Formats: sequence, C-alpha cells, structure tokens
Amino acid sequence: MDKEYKSTLKAIIAIPVAIAIVFVALFAYSGIWPPLVVVDSESMQHGEESSIGTIDTGDIVIIKKTNSFEDITTYVEGLSTGHKTYSGYGDVIIYNSEYLNKSIIHRAIIKLEYDELTNTFSAPSLKDIDENLWEADGGHSYSNIKNEIKIKNVPYTNSGEIIINLKNILFDMGSNPHGGIITMGDGNSRVDQNSGISDLVEEKDITGKARGELPWFGIVNLIANGHSLSDIPQNSKIDFIIALILIIGVPVGLNEIINYKKKK
Repeated sequence: MDKEYKSTLKAIIAIPVAIAIVFVALFAYSGIWPPLVVVDSESMQHGEESSIGTIDTGDIVIIKKTNSFEDITTYVEGLSTGHKTYSGYGDVIIYNSEYLNKSIIHRAIIKLEYDELTNTFSAPSLKDIDENLWEADGGHSYSNIKNEIKIKNVPYTNSGEIIINLKNILFDMGSNPHGGIITMGDGNSRVDQNSGISDLVEEKDITGKARGELPWFGIVNLIANGHSLSDIPQNSKIDFIIALILIIGVPVGLNEIINYKKKK
C-alpha cells in the first residue's frame, strides 16, 4: 500500500468522522435534533442586502432548546436589560405555526397575559421601560389593554414603530383565546409594521431560540429544495462563491505548491 493511497484513505475516513464530531457537539449544546435550521425567507432581514450579524435568507442558524418562557428575553425586556441578539433587542425564537404548518423564525417582541373575565391583555414588562418608548390604548397602563400596543423607536422598521392590534389577534384566536409571546420578523416590520405580527405563540409551540449562525451555506439546501435564487440576496450569493473558492482553492493551492517544491 503506497503512501498516496494511505493518505487518500485517511482523508476519506477523517472527513465523515470530523463532520460527526461537529454534529455531536452541536447536539450537546443545542439539546435539539436537528440542531440547525436553514432560513428560507427574508422575514428577518434588515435590508435588501444581507449582513453579518443579522438573519438572512440562506443562512444556517443554530438552535438552543428552551424549556419555558423564562428562557426567552423579548424585545421589550431587552430594552430594559440591554440584551441583544442579531442586531436587535431580545431573542429570536423558532416555533411551530399551526396556521402555516411550518416552523417560523421571528423575534420575540412582548409577553402578554390574557384575562378571561375582562377579555383583555396585560403586559407587565412594559412597566420596566421608558414611557416614551410605548403606548397601550393611547395611554401608559400595562394592564386591561383592549385594542393596541405601540412600541416606538424601533430602528429597523420604516415607520420606527411596531403596532400590535389586539382586536385582530383575539379574532384570529377564535374560541380559544390565550396569552403568549407576540413575534415579528425584523424584515416584515421593515416593510409594514402590521404584516409581520403572528398569532400569540404559546409555550408548547416554541422549539428553541437562535444562537449563532453560519452565513450563506444554507443556499445549497435552498437550491436543492427548489427555492428561487431571486429570493437570496445578491451579496449573499457572491460571498458564498468567494467562501467556496477559499475553502476549496486554498488547500488545493497549498498542496500544489508543496508538491511543486518537492519535485523541484
């Protein structure tokens, strides 16, 4: 068995072993299988182009399991604690949408508690932030809210506001109203402050929260599953090609240089 054959055999064995080790480590950290999710829409983008530090179409996101609402910091809570992820206050969560029958990745905006007796909501976390940053039914009472919550000075929205229409949310829930977490895609709120608001997400429907990302490499999965290239930001496609060239080209180039020097 010559040295070149041995070297090739070692590489064939080492690559899957290395991949397995990475996935075992990710599972140990995540507590969920699979520990990764590919972002297939622009709902979390902060602009037409992708950027490092935000969640863009074609990114791969690591999921960290959550056991309860206590493991999640909302946008409103982040305003008071300074907790930020992906260029915005609060956590980004992954949850199962019964309405869309798919997993959604959105930012957790605010936790709401539902009162059956008054058919209203309360948002205790509002009391911990500056009154200039919010309104509820036109005032600053965080309990017995019937109509609307407005969160102000949101930097990645066109209007600078997120408006939560509670009447619409109650109507959508029908005969089973409940409390939960309001979510919104950062990109949806950039287009229209109302379009990205989901139903209230219950604790049982939350898979986990996003922690870390591998930009661009989910593009392979999207193409394989028939997604249009037009859905992917142009600069993401360029960055992905450059990354592939570096990952493949640099080792090959170094190997050729070493072989050339040996022959010489």
